[in-house]
Amino acid sequence: MQENQEPTNQDGRMIAAPSKWQRVWTKSAQLCMFDTPLPPLTVLPLQEILVWNVGHPGNTRAAAQLAWLQHQGSEVIVLSETAQSEGCERLQEGLALAGYQVVASLPQGREYGSIIASKSGAVPSEFVNRLDHLPYRAASIHLQSESMEVIGVYVPSRDGKLARSDEMEAIKIARKRSFLESFLKALAAGGAENKIICGDFNVIPRNHIPPEDEFQEWEYDFLSGLEEMNLRDTFTLHDSERQDHSWFGYFGKRYRFDYCYVSQSITNRVLEASFYHAPRLSKLSDHSALRIKFAAKPAQAV
Repeated sequence: MQENQEPTNQDGRMIAAPSKWQRVWTKSAQLCMFDTPLPPLTVLPLQEILVWNVGHPGNTRAAAQLAWLQHQGSEVIVLSETAQSEGCERLQEGLALAGYQVVASLPQGREYGSIIASKSGAVPSEFVNRLDHLPYRAASIHLQSESMEVIGVYVPSRDGKLARSDEMEAIKIARKRSFLESFLKALAAGGAENKIICGDFNVIPRNHIPPEDEFQEWEYDFLSGLEEMNLRDTFTLHDSERQDHSWFGYFGKRYRFDYCYVSQSITNRVLEASFYHAPRLSKLSDHSALRIKFAAKPAQAV
């Protein structure tokens, strides 16, 4: 793994202030060894965002995920459940070689985080520095194609193999709840810039079908908190009762865990938001991908 370092424009990438919690991808020693040229930077207008939980892949699965991602053509890709690992390093390098600017969070130890890859320009934003709990769970950038902040996040879960005792369950609940509260607090402290917030939220909406009784009121309140900040769920933007699922588990469990919320002021540009189940069905991940299509930015009056 590369050390977290101040990025430079030595290889055509952006200059940005260093961050303790995220890095801008720079050319690796291996790429230097083979003198692999990076493509020239071309800032494209935002027309599509792809949101996908990649499930901390190993090297082999990451290679297959990368091949799939490179064929999607999305200007912005937000990946969740990433790690400081060979597989996720491969994703970062491959996306950079495909012409994306890549900003990745820096999860510690066995923790997980997020990656944002953009062809619409990417300068790391200050959002992650305002998170006072598990800041490496998020990555954040300013798009250069227009005034907009994109935040990718992987919200902690509170179940799974580790929650085998009441004590462990209580720890995981406190951890998740503190993160959600910290996330909303950091959002509230941000500026008035338009925002796009994407990732695996590990919560479901109140009208979720099938209904579930395992989620608590404070988990539903997270989505309500986003709405109170004039952020809108792109998936239900044109139909508040619309249903689909992004994660399917054992015993018929299925949830909509993956989201893309946008500022109210840019909802008129959202053309479509839908789940693409092919990568899950082909076992590239246990999550489906969420694809959001945007209309071109309106021309400014002169």
